[in-house]
Amino acid sequence: MSSDSQGFVEGEAPLAGGPKRGSLRWLWFLLGGVLVVVVLCCGGVGLLVYKGLGIIKQSDPYKLAWEEVRKHPRVIEELGEPIEEASRFPTGEFHVENGGGEAKLYFQIRGPRGTAQVQSECQRVQGNWGGVVTVVFADGERLSLPIGTRGVLPEAPPFAPGPSARE
Repeated sequence: MSSDSQGFVEGEAPLAGGPKRGSLRWLWFLLGGVLVVVVLCCGGVGLLVYKGLGIIKQSDPYKLAWEEVRKHPRVIEELGEPIEEASRFPTGEFHVENGGGEAKLYFQIRGPRGTAQVQSECQRVQGNWGGVVTVVFADGERLSLPIGTRGVLPEAPPFAPGPSARE
């Protein structure tokens, strides 16, 4: 068997059109499958993040903070009405266990005359939320407002100096 100058072996017919059509189908099928898996994974992760952040927005600490800043006269005076949420989702930490829990949330609000940052720090004691929400206006002024059930957070007893227990 001899070969010619193009590398064909004598007695064999050259392949017409390159690789077989069946092997290209498998390649496209494999690429399509990989693409579907990637799209489903990315979409699934995106949906989980979207829903997870939405859960914080439905929480009692967020609702308490939002209601307090939305109706407070000083906030209305500074930002005007109507006051709206400027951030799509609040950020921060949220933890609940049995009758207790903690939440530190951050979000933005806006009105016709400006925007403000809102920081909320709450504790849950015996199933009741209470804490402080701080509104930081564009000029740096801060407004701290109590939120939730008053007196939820235990207070320290007053300090009364006197003889020590060792005496």
